[in-house]
Amino acid sequence: MSSKIQLGFAIEIDENDPLMYDINDFPSKIGGLPMWLNPAEPLTSEQTRCEICNDIMAFLLQIYNTEDFPEEAFNRSTYVFICRNENCNKTSPENWNKIMKVFRIQLPKKNPYYPFSEDEPGLLIEGTFKSRYCKICNLKGSKCCSKCKNAYYCSKEHQLYDWNNLDHKLNCSTNCTKVVNIDYNTKSNELQFNCFEIVNEVEPESKISKMDLKVEEMLNNMNIMTEKEESFSKQQLDEEEETKVDVDKAFLKFQKRVEREPEQAFRYYRTSYNNTEFTKPLYVSDLNKPKEIPDCKHCHSKRTLEYQVMPQLLNFLQDDNVDFGTLLIYTCESNCESAHFEKDECGVWARELIFRQDFSNDGMKLGNSSNSAITSQN
Repeated sequence: MSSKIQLGFAIEIDENDPLMYDINDFPSKIGGLPMWLNPAEPLTSEQTRCEICNDIMAFLLQIYNTEDFPEEAFNRSTYVFICRNENCNKTSPENWNKIMKVFRIQLPKKNPYYPFSEDEPGLLIEGTFKSRYCKICNLKGSKCCSKCKNAYYCSKEHQLYDWNNLDHKLNCSTNCTKVVNIDYNTKSNELQFNCFEIVNEVEPESKISKMDLKVEEMLNNMNIMTEKEESFSKQQLDEEEETKVDVDKAFLKFQKRVEREPEQAFRYYRTSYNNTEFTKPLYVSDLNKPKEIPDCKHCHSKRTLEYQVMPQLLNFLQDDNVDFGTLLIYTCESNCESAHFEKDECGVWARELIFRQDFSNDGMKLGNSSNSAITSQN
């Protein structure tokens, strides 16, 4: 039986086939500017601030996924933001959820912004919304340049950044033209991550490789050691401990599974609600696994694992301040709608759960000593 897990890969965006607001092929992407599924409801700078340093987080990625129920989730995207501050990324595990945020938003098939007839193209209907976006990050543009009245920003920080680091000081005038065409396909300033499209493939079946044989040998050796220790005296155990090499079992399994497709940047699990085999993450370590996943705080339904961000993504970001072993994204399995949300929360957005796990020291030692494709920034 073939695997039902979908893998995501980062690819260069084809300039002849750019990402577009097309509901029939809505983008999943990394970096650059976010493309809002609901164009009238961009996130704000206050919603996306780091809860440690208070800086505006950088847009990391968005994943589009249509689901069968409820009908409000026919169109559905999640957006992940992360702080790029080096000190914040070195914070202790209990604070990791303060430096990363994931949001979910949905639209029914019939909505004001896109055609819903199967006979029509799915491109965004012009003139259906009046939202203004930040010139720097594409968050809600709640502030306007007082001189030209045409440049909008999410915050004073980004207005100053544009004035001091980019071109607005030179181009600002009472005749300054309003930005109409936004480039979603490239990185346009240093506050953004490199921009890539995400494409999906089904995870291939396992093939016996040298890596498989090596991992199996190490796991077997670990089992043999456990059996030996049961019959050892205290003195023998002390002597054995001096020469014993610690091995992270979860990392070995991670290494073996990723060997099927070493370039995978995502693992998408939510393809079946009834098959628990595909709801278990691929942990990178035996340490710091989530003990309990809190229920959705809006409707109190169970949160389930939707997808996993793999360490290979770091190679595309090329940011030494950002590091992780893996990111696990848990979302409401009921896809609850905004009627359940608190009025002082996020409007039509639901904030979901993101869990970070890092490699253990034992896993890093093993990874560095092998020819594995597993990489992580230090």
